[in-house]
Amino acid sequence: MLITSDTPVVGVPPGMAKERFIAILREASSPAADEAADAFDVIVQRRVSAAFALAIFKIESQFGTQGICAKYGTRNPGNTRTPRMMDFPVIQTERGQFVRYPTWVDGFADAAFRLVDPTFVYAQRGLRTIGEIIPVWAPAEDANDPYGYAASVVRLMNTWKEDMTMRDPQATWAPSSNYDAGRAGYSVIGIVDHITQGTDSLAWLRGAAGGSSNRGSSAHYLISRDGALHQMVDDLDTAWGAGNLLFNRQRIQIEHEGFSGQPLTPAQIQASAGLHRRLSQRHGFPLDRQHVIGHGEVPNPNNPALLGGLSGHVGCPGSAFPWDQVLGAVPVDQHATVPPLEAFLAPTGKRIVGGFMDLWISLNPDQQNLRFLGWPLSDEFIAQVDGSPQNYTYQVFERSVLTWRGGLAAPWDRFLVMPDEAAAVRAFAKAHGLLG
Repeated sequence: MLITSDTPVVGVPPGMAKERFIAILREASSPAADEAADAFDVIVQRRVSAAFALAIFKIESQFGTQGICAKYGTRNPGNTRTPRMMDFPVIQTERGQFVRYPTWVDGFADAAFRLVDPTFVYAQRGLRTIGEIIPVWAPAEDANDPYGYAASVVRLMNTWKEDMTMRDPQATWAPSSNYDAGRAGYSVIGIVDHITQGTDSLAWLRGAAGGSSNRGSSAHYLISRDGALHQMVDDLDTAWGAGNLLFNRQRIQIEHEGFSGQPLTPAQIQASAGLHRRLSQRHGFPLDRQHVIGHGEVPNPNNPALLGGLSGHVGCPGSAFPWDQVLGAVPVDQHATVPPLEAFLAPTGKRIVGGFMDLWISLNPDQQNLRFLGWPLSDEFIAQVDGSPQNYTYQVFERSVLTWRGGLAAPWDRFLVMPDEAAAVRAFAKAHGLLG
């Protein structure tokens, strides 16, 4: 799909492979290359196109090798003049004020956050496409050429778009010929679950590519009775499963081999629950019955009062489908000492539970939780780090580390640790493979 100025770059998948993002910065000898992997992650966690962010970085400073960014070591990929996430320092230069970030990851995180910050101009005005964002990002009154700038972004993103694939790492790739390239500018907002009503489903869903006569239906994924997972259509493309074009374009289609009314096997349930979690993390939608529905809940596009899509499959995936198990909360770490009262699954794939969840909720107004903490980089864990008299429960976030101290009265038993302790906790978590 050709990138144009009308292409959305907010609320979308990464737009390029992580490996390609890293390689481009390394090939350019960018000073940000060593932090490229983490920089990619903080961009996509905010549902901003990594290809768009990279194009901005190249245009502004040739990946940090030229201009104000290089001269003053600002680690500022967007050459932004004010911070959005927190009070990062600013410096005065011959071209005016610019933010100087402590790390490149901070710079990319702040650049992405300013596009989704509900209190800032982009989100307030609903600016999502290249053509809408660039005149605000690089205004003419600041000696920019917004149209030329946008054209350069489009050109660069089209150069990199060949790497735009999104496939599940635990699935076997078995491509179908029945799909539409791209999603017509729509983002993935959920899942439609199906039951195949038969066996030998893989060949059928692959269409001509699988040697079958099927030319009208497909799905992104198929989970067989033995739990085997196959992917037939890339997440970034549109499968033909829901019998409703909008629901096809906005959702992932998952087929489960079997018959309506027949329980899934334990292996299927395990595979399906894992896939649902990964898709939720990858695309940033909640695992609930508003965002994950059955084929029988899809409205007929010609008569929305009727359900089951055009095919009228109101019994799909059927009454025996294990919604509670497929959408169940991720099990809480048995070693965590904070009571598992609630669980929130962040876009990083990490959980916030119990007392830490309470603190997270209390910081919610005006996105203060993201401004001061960021997303969690680890689950809870117990450790005794340098300087600590005993084992404590910790959780590492993008910008802070939380701890729970059982000997203190609530709510004073959970708080942000001091910088020295935070550094020791991060080092412990990294050394033990807990970050991720």
